[in-house]
Amino acid sequence: MITVRFEVPVSANQRLIRTRGRQLTNGSKYRSWFARALHELKDQTDGFEQIKGRVGVSITVHFSDGRRRDLDNILKGFQDVCTHAGLWLDDSQIDHLTVIRGSVVEQPKIKKGQRLVRLPGLVEARIWEIGKD
Repeated sequence: MITVRFEVPVSANQRLIRTRGRQLTNGSKYRSWFARALHELKDQTDGFEQIKGRVGVSITVHFSDGRRRDLDNILKGFQDVCTHAGLWLDDSQIDHLTVIRGSVVEQPKIKKGQRLVRLPGLVEARIWEIGKD
């Protein structure tokens, strides 16, 4: 089993944008989040052996404020970054998936140039191979 933590993904409602015509592509906010999350995951999972069997995932989402949000909107981004980081071969391996809204955690403001940026919250996930733990 492994526990990983990273910034809350961009909502599925904001992930895809239309380009010229009708083609959809990942928006710049999603691509930026994905790069940061992938870097964080790779740092946290160095030496972790990729799961080849069935996968169980338990996710706790700690948003940075009390606004209304749909928990299921973060799942696709979470699954995509975990797949890309090599935690499992494909997200179709997931047989057990639990998502819980955790407590609101005030995130520190990060100074980026001349403006303060507030992080959207934290995702904490336990990932295991079913039948091994």
